[in-house]
Order: sequence, then structure tokens, then C-alpha cells
Amino acid sequence: MYSKGNSMNVLYDKPLFKLSVNTFGTKHIINVNGVSIIRDLDSDGQSESTFPINHLMRSGRNTIETYILPDNPGEAINKHSKITLNLMVASNSNPDIKYNITNLSFESALLEASSPISGSSNSGKLDSNNEFKQSENGDVVIHDISIKKVAEYPGALKITRIIDIKSSLPLWNFFSSDDLPDYDSLNDEEYYKELETLLHEYMKIQHAIKTNDIESVVALFKERNSELDLAFYQQPGTYEAKIKESLKEAATDKGLELVELRKDNVNFTVEDNRKLASLTRNGFKAAISLNFKEGNGSQRYPLTFRYQNNKWILSR
Repeated sequence: MYSKGNSMNVLYDKPLFKLSVNTFGTKHIINVNGVSIIRDLDSDGQSESTFPINHLMRSGRNTIETYILPDNPGEAINKHSKITLNLMVASNSNPDIKYNITNLSFESALLEASSPISGSSNSGKLDSNNEFKQSENGDVVIHDISIKKVAEYPGALKITRIIDIKSSLPLWNFFSSDDLPDYDSLNDEEYYKELETLLHEYMKIQHAIKTNDIESVVALFKERNSELDLAFYQQPGTYEAKIKESLKEAATDKGLELVELRKDNVNFTVEDNRKLASLTRNGFKAAISLNFKEGNGSQRYPLTFRYQNNKWILSR
């Protein structure tokens, strides 16, 4: 539904939010509303990517966080490190016309001068009815950037920018889901007891692939599929068809071999917002994985769950 007077405003005309990320020589983690879109723990080289983020955004207050990490705890950040994030929006009906909302720029070489974020856009108000130009009466609020040291990883920095931006996006269910506990604070017995509750959901999907019984798990993906359809303006059933086809191909491809899934070869990965969790193996790689029988490589199924009413719900 459009707000009164906003029928031609891009924020109410099926907005498409994207975050472009350009990095050089830095280990980094990037979160949108406490959910990671990148965990790159290799400081070599450079990268340039753009991520659709409608499924993580909400109407109102949104937070973008960047963690800049040295190669090892306690070391200095690579003096050549650079990273630039740019938040953009376009209308689904006219995606080629993009509007820059704000950016966050970090340059390690400027740390000594205490100005590592001087290349970032200014804080203030923007008018979404006038190409997001600065205006005292603007409806979009760009907050000041904050920089904090990360106690858990000495030498690392956490850079945060908050944006207040109302739009026609619905509120995704994970925002109001139960807060998850600090699993790392549990003893081994408690930790694996909790892990097994989530592993049980993964094993349903693992077994469905192994037995080629994909229909038995389609209902597990209901919330994920319906919210992704809404987030990216697809016809209802679009993402259900996609995941069914992908799982069916994984189950029938004789060139793929399902990797064993056990409680002792996976770990909890909880997002910073403490609303979403997944099981991962070998770092942050998806728990459900199929290796190619010939050659290297694998096909993975990253799954993210929320917890509510005493049950795990597949959210993303």
C-alpha cells in the first residue's frame, strides 16, 4: 500500500535496495541490520560486488556495520586497507534509475590522522521526493558514523552507520523473533543439546536430498520462500519452485556426493542481531554440502533459521 502523497516516490514504488561493496587489502565482515552479507577473512587482493538487500531491510531504522580486522588479533590493520560501501535504491518498475542514499568509506592510511572515514558522505536529512538531495525537511535521516574498537578481536574496528528510511517494505518475521542465547557461553553438554535441536531441522533436508524425497521438506521453506517472493516482487510460488528444482537436481545428480552431517562437524553461527542462526562447517561454510566426485568444488545450501514459539523456523 502506498502512503498518501508518495505514489510516485521510489521508496513506495516497489523499492529495490542494494549495497555495493569495494574492498582492497582487508579482512572484513559486513552486516545489514545485524545479518552478515559478507565474511571475507582473506586480506589479499581486492573485490567489487553488489548485493540485493531487500530481504534484510525494513521500513524505519536500518543499520549497516563494517568490521575491519587485522590479519591476526593484536596486530595493526593493513595500512593499505580500503573499503567503500554504497547504499542505493531503485524502483522495481524502473531499475536502471538508481539513487545513491549514503556511503561509508574507510581508508587505513588515514588512521594516523584520525580521519579514516573522511571520504564518507555527510550525515543529515535527504529528500526522497527530490532525488535524495540534502534538505532540512528531508524524510530520510543519515546518522553520524561511529567507530569503536572490538574487544573480542584486539586491533579490529567496528564502523556503524544508521539510516532512518521509511518505505513500503513489510516487516520481516525475523525482526520480531526470539532473541537467541550466547551458545559459546554454554558448557559442552548444554551446547550440543541446543545444537541438536537445530541439527534436527537440517537432517530433514539432508535426508530429503539423500532419498530424493524433496516434497517432504517443501513446507519447511514456506516462510523463506514467501518472504523472498515479497522482497523481490516475484509471483507467489517463485522461490518455492526454485528451491524445489535445485534440491531435486542435487538429489539426482550422480556427479555429486552428499557430505555427512553430524553434530561434531558443525557449529552454531549466530548473527549479530541474535535473531538468526545457522549451522556451519569449516569456518562459515554451509552445513548441507555436496562435493563433486570428480575434481574440486562443492554445491552448498546455506540455511538460516529463527526461533519462536519453541521451534526453529527456516527464515532465509
